[in-house]
Amino acid sequence: VFHDDFWEKLDGVANAVDNIEARLYIDRRCVFFRKPLIDSGTLGSKGNVQVVVPHTTESYGSSSDPPPKEAHNASCILSQALSNREHCFEGYFVKHPEVTNAFLEQSDYLTSVSQNLKLPTLEILESCILERQHDFKECIVWARLEFEKLFNWKHKQLLYNFPVDFIDSRGAPFWSGSKRPPKIVEFDAKNQLHAKFVVSATFLRAFTLNIIDSEHKPSEFNSQIHAIAEAASQVRIPQWKPKDGIKIETDEKSNTKVVQYSNDDDERIARIEAKLPKTERITFRANPVKFEKDDDTNFHIDFIHAASNIRANAYGIKPVTQLQSKLIAGRIMPAMITTTALVTGLVCLEIYKLFQTGKTLSSFKNSFVNLTLPLFQQSEPLPPQKLMFRDSEFTLWDRIDIKKGDITLKEFLVHLKENFQMDAQIIGVGTAMIYSIFDKRASQKLPRKLSKLVPEISKITIPENQRYFNVEVTAENTL
Repeated sequence: VFHDDFWEKLDGVANAVDNIEARLYIDRRCVFFRKPLIDSGTLGSKGNVQVVVPHTTESYGSSSDPPPKEAHNASCILSQALSNREHCFEGYFVKHPEVTNAFLEQSDYLTSVSQNLKLPTLEILESCILERQHDFKECIVWARLEFEKLFNWKHKQLLYNFPVDFIDSRGAPFWSGSKRPPKIVEFDAKNQLHAKFVVSATFLRAFTLNIIDSEHKPSEFNSQIHAIAEAASQVRIPQWKPKDGIKIETDEKSNTKVVQYSNDDDERIARIEAKLPKTERITFRANPVKFEKDDDTNFHIDFIHAASNIRANAYGIKPVTQLQSKLIAGRIMPAMITTTALVTGLVCLEIYKLFQTGKTLSSFKNSFVNLTLPLFQQSEPLPPQKLMFRDSEFTLWDRIDIKKGDITLKEFLVHLKENFQMDAQIIGVGTAMIYSIFDKRASQKLPRKLSKLVPEISKITIPENQRYFNVEVTAENTL
C-alpha cells in the first residue's frame, strides 16, 4: 500500500500511530520524500504534537524520549515474563524462527555470532531444526515439556542454588523482603491457566514450524481445548536433575543481563555444531509471528496471559485478568476524550500554518500537555543539524539524487567520480553492503544492474512499484 506513488502524491502527513516503530517508519518516508509531518500522540491525560517541516526543522527520529519506567507488582511480573528469554513470546515465536531462517539462508551465520551468544543460538537451532516437530501431536508434547522447564524445573534449580534457608555473604537470609521463593508448579490439565498455556503454545509452535497454515483459532477450537490439555497430561516427563556450576545474577540493582551458563557449555556447543546439517539440504523455513495484541482470534495474549499468571501464582502474587494482561503487554493506557480533542485541535493549528506562505521556524510550535497537573507547554521546533560537504552546508533533508535509470554498479561508481570527485570505498543499501573495495568479488559485481544486485545481496524482494534505492556511500575525496 505505502509504495513510492503513495508518498509522492501526498501534500503532507498527520500522524497518530500507537508505537515508536511505526512513527520512525513514517518519519523516514517523510524525510526521503521531503513531506511535512505532524506527529501526535496521547497517553492518558498527557499529549504531544511535533511539527516536522522539510529543510526547516529536525525530523521525529533526530531525537528520542527516555524509556518509560516499568510498572510494579503484577505488571512487573508480566514485564519480567516478557523480557525473559526462555518463556517470552518474542523469544519462542519471533526470535527463534528468525534465528532459524538466518542460519538456513546465511552460510556464515554462526561465525558472526558472538561467543557469549553462541550456546543460546545453537540451542535455538537444536530446538527448531534438530528436534523440530513434524505434526500437531508433537507440538503438544513440546508445549508440555516447555511448561515443565519453565515452571517446575527452573524453580527447582533456583531452590537448589538458593534453598529456602539460604544465608547470603552478608549473613542475611537470601529469601527476605521482596525476594520470595517460588513454588514448584505441577501441571494440572483441569487448571484453566495450565490448559491455556499448552493450548496456545501448541498452536503457535505448529504455525511457526509450518505444520498448520494459520495462527488463528480454528472454528472447532473450543472442542479441542480439553483434548489438547488431556493429551498434554499424558506426556512422559523426564526426571529432573540439578545442574552444578550455574551462574545466576542475584544483584537486584544490576542492569547487566547475565547469561546463565554451566561448566559443560563448550562441550554442548561442539556437540550441537557437529549435528547441524548442511543448510543447502534444507528447504524448510520457519514462520516468525508478528505480535498483535488487538486480535482475539490469535493466541498471542492467551499465551502471555497464561505464562505470566502461572509465574505470578508461583511467587504468591495476585494474578491479573486477560484484559489487564493485554493492557500491560501492549503498554496501553486508556484514552481520554478530552486529551484527544485537545491534541487534535493543536494538530489542526499546525496544519493551517503548513499551507500558509512565508512561515519561518518560529511560526511553528511543538506542544506538550498534561491535563492532570494541568500543564501546557509550547516551544519552537529545533532546526536540523548542519554539516559540511566540501564548502557547502547540508542537513538530513539534503541528498544527491541520481536519476539515470537502472544503471550498473560500474556506471554508478563512474558517475560518483566524474560528477562529485568521489572514489567509493563502501556502498550500502539498508543493512546490506553492496560493494566494498576489500571484497575479493567486487570486480564480478561491477557489470551487474543495481536492480538485480541489491535484492540478491540483501535477500529482500524489491516491490515492482519501488523506483528508488536509498544508497549510502563511504568515499575518498579526489579533489
